[in-house]
Amino acid sequence: MPVPFGVSVGDFVSGIQFIYSIIEAADATTGSVAQYQDVLAALQSSQDALQHLQTLSPTGPNKQAVTAILDRYRKTVIAFGLAISGYEKSFTSNPAKKWWRCLPKKVKWQRASIEKVQLFRSELHEHTQALLLISHCIERSRGHRLDSHTQTTNDLAALRDQVDKQAGLHRTNQTATERCLGEQHNLLTTISSNVERHLERQDDALEEQQSILTTLNTTVDNRLIHQDNILQRITAVVLKNQESLHDLRAALTLLFVCLMSMMNLMSRMLEAIPQRILTNGAVIFEDAHAFTYPIYTQFMDSWDASA
Repeated sequence: MPVPFGVSVGDFVSGIQFIYSIIEAADATTGSVAQYQDVLAALQSSQDALQHLQTLSPTGPNKQAVTAILDRYRKTVIAFGLAISGYEKSFTSNPAKKWWRCLPKKVKWQRASIEKVQLFRSELHEHTQALLLISHCIERSRGHRLDSHTQTTNDLAALRDQVDKQAGLHRTNQTATERCLGEQHNLLTTISSNVERHLERQDDALEEQQSILTTLNTTVDNRLIHQDNILQRITAVVLKNQESLHDLRAALTLLFVCLMSMMNLMSRMLEAIPQRILTNGAVIFEDAHAFTYPIYTQFMDSWDASA
């Protein structure tokens, strides 16, 4: 009969249960033997260790160590299972009529079982101890990981609280920043509107000034043209009357000479008047027709010292 055994822990347990049932049958058939009881106890311990290890679900390096132990365990169980597989029917309770056919196999097993059972029990004990040791290491490692996980969880919770506080502060700062940006945006919008209106007014004023300058330029041009026309006329008149101006200059020169002569004459007359007045003589005046008029003058002192 082939051994129902694979590579998983569940298959190990099934194989152990198979060997356990065979040994129980041998115990019930051949009598209560102490070595069988020890093997049954070792099998039970090994089964418990395997089931406990199955609940731990090892990973990483622990899984590799468990795989190596289970590989040696598999070889031991398969070897012992192959050794007892030929005696399965002889060990079970069989009400068959030809019971004597099982008797030689029972006798043969009784003769060869001592060495095989002891070897199997020794190897089974080693494998069980190895499984218990790796289970203890896994549990201890998980205990440290659990403590580390707890500390990490606490650190993460503290970090989460700090992040939440920072996020709240950030939201507050963001709200204040958005409000400040909104106010600045409104202020910039108002300033932009005022600047646009001011620029529009300046454009209107510049257009008005440009219009005024254009009008002034036109007026000045017209005035300059008019004055140029007047100057041209005056120049024409001056050029036309240039000869008359020469005549006028000659007449004025002659008049000036006459005036100078008259002034010279009057100067001589005035020089003689004071002398005649002082000597109580007559002052002779001559008109334009050469008529003379003697005028007698007398000096009177009106100064009153008593006053």
